[in-house]
Amino acid sequence: MDSTLRFQPDATTDADDIAEIIRAAGIMVEDDNDSSDNDEESIYAMLDVCPPPVAAWTKDGTAFVILDPKELEATYLPQFFKSAKFTSFYRQLNSYRFNKTRVGTALEFSHPDFVHGQPERINLINRRCRVRKLNARSIESMTSSQARSTLADVVSFIRVLHADLQETKAFVETIKNPVHKP
Repeated sequence: MDSTLRFQPDATTDADDIAEIIRAAGIMVEDDNDSSDNDEESIYAMLDVCPPPVAAWTKDGTAFVILDPKELEATYLPQFFKSAKFTSFYRQLNSYRFNKTRVGTALEFSHPDFVHGQPERINLINRRCRVRKLNARSIESMTSSQARSTLADVVSFIRVLHADLQETKAFVETIKNPVHKP
């Protein structure tokens, strides 16, 4: 078989074709969204009980600020999360694509779908996907629906990578050409 992957799906594409694509790519996307815990809802609930000197929503409700990470770690994280370490909480926010901004000594986190007073938007937030290598046995034992699902996951993962690449390119461009205010 030619090592170059040439796939053009059409109405005749079947599970064997999809399995061959997955086999050639040798990757599988693991979906972290199957977690029984809803981390975003836990963050939302934690912000409702945290006193303002520890953590609070910003005035416009589009972000939250952590003013006392040590107190958050000691008192509030253990109530809402398996890991009570602030560094783990920070990594978790990063995995959900929250943006961090340092405001003085405080840390501000924002996400377009994490807005105070709009908890229904939380379900629009998804974790980043991880990729792992597939071995030949796991590919051959896939049902056609599993193969289709895996292919859809791979395509979705590629879209995320493309979006990340565009975001990185834009960031690099802003660094290369900073805007100077008079």
